Amino acid sequence: LIIVVFTPLVSCKLRITVSNGGYVISTSGEHDCATGSKCTIEIEDFTFDQTFQAVPNPGFIFVQWRRGTGHFCGGSTEPCRLYNSPLEAYPAIAGIIATDDFFYLQPIFVDLATAMLGSWSGEWNNTTFGSSGAITMTIAATQDGGLQITSDIDGNVFGMADPPEMTFTVPAPSLGDGTFDQTFSFAGNELHITGSMSATGEFSASMDLSSLGMASFEIEGTIRPSSFTATYTVNFASGDP
Repeated sequence: LIIVVFTPLVSCKLRITVSNGGYVISTSGEHDCATGSKCTIEIEDFTFDQTFQAVPNPGFIFVQWRRGTGHFCGGSTEPCRLYNSPLEAYPAIAGIIATDDFFYLQPIFVDLATAMLGSWSGEWNNTTFGSSGAITMTIAATQDGGLQITSDIDGNVFGMADPPEMTFTVPAPSLGDGTFDQTFSFAGNELHITGSMSATGEFSASMDLSSLGMASFEIEGTIRPSSFTATYTVNFASGDP
């Protein structure tokens, strides 16, 4: 399901400004704007109708369209439709079309690693057993540009009360449409984790938990600059989640 923001367009010029974090594509393909570019579109009549989509480069995420005076779709994260056909019935609009006024469309892209850095806190909920607890996570940059992730989960989880914190590293090549594959220590056991992280902040991972008397652990979710959401499943040795 794609929710499109509809905005009547009344200016004669549209300036699209794109940073190095991504690019903008249009419905027709005639008004695409490349990474690091400023693109100007002349609006000469009442037939303009285009939907613009912000596409992040690997290692970046699209946050929102920039807010501000004269900016279209400000604050939205959805594709931005700009059109002016409903205004044709208003003669005064023709005067605006004939001016040199500029209106703007600018996507905001954020480096994925930078968006993830810092301390996170929240709550986990087990829908099978109705249990819950606190979770904290610290994400720090490594010297080679990767991420070191340390997570501490409180409460009765993984079959134990207040399990020890776990730390693993996501190498730099994994950030943005990449994968990671690592072994780390947890409660005296060596666990193997594999997963992937996309350029738009979606991630998924799985672990073999046979050394803990369970089958596997699977998690998937999304990282944004101000939120981290995920759904996890623990598969027991019997095969039941």
